[in-house]
Amino acid sequence: MQMRSESSVSSLTLKPMTKAEAGKLINRLMGSYPSHTAVDPEIYISALVSLFTGYPLWAGEKAIKKVAETSEFLPTIAKVKPILEDQVQALRSAARWEADAQAMQKRLAGPDFSEPAYRARMLERLQRLSSELRGASRSTDLNKKPEKTVSEIRDELVQKVGQAAFDAIPDAPTHWPTAAEAAEQFMRKARRKGTLTDKAHESYLQEIDKEAAREPMEDF
Repeated sequence: MQMRSESSVSSLTLKPMTKAEAGKLINRLMGSYPSHTAVDPEIYISALVSLFTGYPLWAGEKAIKKVAETSEFLPTIAKVKPILEDQVQALRSAARWEADAQAMQKRLAGPDFSEPAYRARMLERLQRLSSELRGASRSTDLNKKPEKTVSEIRDELVQKVGQAAFDAIPDAPTHWPTAAEAAEQFMRKARRKGTLTDKAHESYLQEIDKEAAREPMEDF
């Protein structure tokens, strides 16, 4: 049975090899040293299998090839592990970069509003906020003082100043005179007192005409 190989750059992955694959690699490694044996082969092989299963198959194949080319004796765990790390370091860095880029892209894209779980969370938050606002509104209504009526205001004022003083308060005018009307009233008073001269009368009339032209026309 031929072992699967992931040596092509386009198919490199970080998927760990199986124990069976690791065992075959170690047999190949030990076959490169026919005149050397481990002190305790079982423990040695078990330790190597545990180490190799933490790396992808293609990295293990490159590692045993490099070990066979550079070491005259059966390598220790401390010798093999750095070689395995060298094989996967670049791919791990690329994988982390890609994962970070995808995470950033997802954050920039914003939430997926079509996702049922997200919509359910938003609905729950809105319902909770609505309940809080209704509770705050009821609390405000309970603490709000009722508005006083005109009669209540009148009674309070009478209690403070007395009925006589209240009756002496003049009623508000129903219509405030315009500037022209006020000038005309002033002329009438001056004419009755005999202090209005013809020149002054003419001047007042001119001012009344000017003021009337500036004042907006009232709606009927």
